[in-house]
Amino acid sequence: MNSTKTRTILIIGCGWTGKKLGQHLAGRGHKVYGTTRSRNNFSDLEAHSIEPVQLELPVQHPSGIQLPKADSILISISPGSRRGDRSHYPKAIAQLAQVLGDDNAQVVMYSSSSVYGRAATGTVVEEDARPDA
Repeated sequence: MNSTKTRTILIIGCGWTGKKLGQHLAGRGHKVYGTTRSRNNFSDLEAHSIEPVQLELPVQHPSGIQLPKADSILISISPGSRRGDRSHYPKAIAQLAQVLGDDNAQVVMYSSSSVYGRAATGTVVEEDARPDA
């Protein structure tokens, strides 16, 4: 995304990290859309120069997923908390893959979820990761 050409960017799962990224990209002149589960978050996204799109995953059928066209799509939905129910996550990702499969957009998936647990204080190295602990 280093091009000087204005790009359209869609951030799926526009939470704390997505808002910061979206605001940065919008500040560089890009058109940024961001999905949120609740219409209550629309004004917050708009305050970060992000055009809100309501999206709750998973859906009954992927044909119900309506997303704006974008040059780049950043997927930033997390599987949920460590102790919470994560069973919806594989279905949500599969539905996104089905919807985005024929798109020529650049797709990047990232997460701010931690795999370090309590080891995340002080200096942490990859060997400290314990995702299932």
